[in-house]
Amino acid sequence: MELSSFLNNVALTLENLIGSQLQKGQYRLGFIDLQNLSEIQPLNQKFEILISRCKSCGNATAFLSLQQLDHYLDIEKQSILECRHCQFKVQIPKIHQIREKQGKIYNFLQVQDWQFTKIISKKGRILTISKQERKIQLQYEDQNRNKTIVVEIPKNKAKLLSKLQIQGLYRFKAKIFISKIIDPKQSFLTQLKKGSPTLIPSYKYELISIFPEIA
Repeated sequence: MELSSFLNNVALTLENLIGSQLQKGQYRLGFIDLQNLSEIQPLNQKFEILISRCKSCGNATAFLSLQQLDHYLDIEKQSILECRHCQFKVQIPKIHQIREKQGKIYNFLQVQDWQFTKIISKKGRILTISKQERKIQLQYEDQNRNKTIVVEIPKNKAKLLSKLQIQGLYRFKAKIFISKIIDPKQSFLTQLKKGSPTLIPSYKYELISIFPEIA
């Protein structure tokens, strides 16, 4: 697939999906992380994207940039969004101001909020520890197969990170949350029917407790 076709698929999918969530005149700042999509090298990076729903015609337009949008919209576009459907123009704040006002940058690949499913209690070995991100990678046996997960450590349990050891064996409990995300390979690398991205489940784990396993 040509890169122009790929970027067009990204824009159309997000315009249909995210644009339908906005009122006329609204816009939303977010990102998509395509680092694992090796088929589009060297564009398998993180894109920052602004979706704007036109106040005039009601259609959505996506503005994309590798990494961050500041230079593209603040300088090249002079903070003016032009609807690609009817050419209606609107002045917007600087991108850093939009980030601050939103309070967060939306992950446009995630189309469903996280929903709690269940609690697991397992015995596992710590493979990696990230104090900065408050995450640990654990490997445990599940139905006679090794499974590796990344568990987030709540802020009120952050002190635990200084006590944990890589390759240490621990008994842990964690909450499992599920969401749905757009499958980039199926949704962006092939021509799709309008507004029909392929969705796949995504899971995240939040630590409840962890203790050294006594042999």
